[in-house]
Amino acid sequence: MKKFFISLVLLVTVCITTTNAEDIENISPAIKATIQKEFAGARLLDWKEIGRSNVYRLRFIYDNTVLSAFFNKEGTLLATGRFITKAALPLAIRKVVTDKYSRFSINEIAEYAEMDQTTYVVEMENERIRQAVRIYINGDCSIIKKEKKFLK
Repeated sequence: MKKFFISLVLLVTVCITTTNAEDIENISPAIKATIQKEFAGARLLDWKEIGRSNVYRLRFIYDNTVLSAFFNKEGTLLATGRFITKAALPLAIRKVVTDKYSRFSINEIAEYAEMDQTTYVVEMENERIRQAVRIYINGDCSIIKKEKKFLK
């Protein structure tokens, strides 16, 4: 049974990878040109349009790191993002997380760079609340998602 499950997972992964590989051929030439210029040698994983916004998210491996990059239809790079660990946070941001959110455990941290600004989205939870907080380099914070957990 275990071998069957592993085989099924591998089959689904291969199908998804194949679909994504075919889809990569459909990326606009302008976006491909920007990727080749800004991230030479990157290996594309997948891409999708975000809603009907004419903004596209591409995931790729660059310098041994999985990155997401956001582009408009003209190929302009709007932002990049990557998942990082708490230890990789700048000291000022780590201090904000430790001081303001000490009652929460961190699930995931994403670093976003757009224009001249880097922000961090920290997904965290405690026994009652699950939330995502955007933290700016100056230490300002805003809760971008918050939901109560149902107690058992």
